[in-house]
Amino acid sequence: MNKCLNQQSIQRRHDQDTEQTNVWLKSQGWSADSFADTDIVLLQAQHIAQQCLKHYGQLLAQNEAQVLNHFLQSMQKKIKRQRLGSAQAFKVMNIARVLNRRVFKQRKQQ
Repeated sequence: MNKCLNQQSIQRRHDQDTEQTNVWLKSQGWSADSFADTDIVLLQAQHIAQQCLKHYGQLLAQNEAQVLNHFLQSMQKKIKRQRLGSAQAFKVMNIARVLNRRVFKQRKQQ
C-alpha cells in the first residue's frame, strides 16, 4: 500500500514538472512536442531570430526581416524543420551578429 502511494506521488510530481517545463518552453517560443527532436543549432537560431524581431525589428533591413520570418515559419512545421540545416541557422546567426554591431554603433554615437 505504501509503495503504491509513493509511486502515485512520484507520478504526480513528474506531471507537475512536465507541465512547468512545457509552460517555460512555450514562453521561450519553443514547442514542447518538437523540442527533443530538433537540433540544438536550429533551436538557438530560432531563439535568436525571435529576439531580433522582437527587440530590434525596426533596425532590420527588409530582406533580413524576411529571412528571419521565413526561418521561424519553417521551424513551426515538422517537415520543413527537418529539411532545415545548419546553413540556414548560421545565416540567421550572421544576421543577428550584423544587427548586434549596428546596435552597438548606434549606442556608441549617442
